[in-house]
Amino acid sequence: MAIITASAASLARNYERLKQLAAPAKVFPFIKADGYGLGLEFVVRTLAGQGADNFCTARYEDSSAIRRMLPEANILLCSVYDKPDTVKAILSENIIPTVGSVESLKLCAALRENKLDINIAVDTGMGRFGINKEELSEFAEMYNSINNIHIVSTFTHFANCFGGKKGNRSTLLQLSKFSEAVQTMRNLGLNPGILHAANSAAALLLPESRLDAVRCGSALLGRSEGSVKAGLEKVGRLYGEVLCLRTLKKGDTFGYGSVFKAKSDMNIAIVDCGHADGVFLTREHDGFRFSDRLRNIKRNLTQKHLYGSFDGKRIPIVGRVGLTNLAVSAEHSDLKAGNLIEFEFNPIFCGAKEIRYE
Repeated sequence: MAIITASAASLARNYERLKQLAAPAKVFPFIKADGYGLGLEFVVRTLAGQGADNFCTARYEDSSAIRRMLPEANILLCSVYDKPDTVKAILSENIIPTVGSVESLKLCAALRENKLDINIAVDTGMGRFGINKEELSEFAEMYNSINNIHIVSTFTHFANCFGGKKGNRSTLLQLSKFSEAVQTMRNLGLNPGILHAANSAAALLLPESRLDAVRCGSALLGRSEGSVKAGLEKVGRLYGEVLCLRTLKKGDTFGYGSVFKAKSDMNIAIVDCGHADGVFLTREHDGFRFSDRLRNIKRNLTQKHLYGSFDGKRIPIVGRVGLTNLAVSAEHSDLKAGNLIEFEFNPIFCGAKEIRYE
């Protein structure tokens, strides 16, 4: 069975480093995908131990779980929910809802029990949620007709904030549209509260996008664009256990499809790890830059080996990676059954059953 180790110390150091980089902007941890695959409770409690008291989420279920752990924290739910039962639950748990239209503001006002705190989404190009600049006048009129309401923050979501000239131009254009919308809000007599636009990549790559706060998720795990240059550590390592050793004779084939054929006698180690554990699974780059596509093509054409690591040394993988098993070369190492081999992985895709917290 594959094993993940997750270091609380590394996560805490990343949080402190991000606070230094973003200052004077605040860092709002963005919690999703079960703490990016490392466990929501582990990530939230570690960050709370470092003083984090403002959290963002994309799903109500995550907001609710954080509320149970941290009764006093400020929780911004950054997706718009229009189902009345869900909105009622959000408000009853003192989770700050995102309002993205006049209708969603009406719904929240109708279902609240007392004071209403809201988070306003402004659409500048992402298209998922948010008020357009042209709708702000009607929104302000409705807002001013509601008693005891308070705008906690106003935000937008960048669509192409992954570096490169084209991505930067697109992001800065969205930032400009957001600034114009915020000024319109102020002209209409609305206080936008805390302004936030940057996710992890934008916070690291475009300092001008940091505003009052940044929403960081993958950067906290050291797995965002710009993480290496920023001095962030990868949080989470994956290991597979050596099950047994085998010798392949010249001409022997190995694995499904008999794709690999030994060119000479060789020793291999069978490892209890594979695609089911997230090994070498990646998601497509959200930036969709032409340079990313070229790099992926080059990698696919020139990459002859994937590697694991043992005792600080790279060990080539033999043949294809299977669903639950793979093989590594045992030619120049002292591998034996029970040894743990480290592999590159993305925690989000990891199906490992055991996480060891350090």
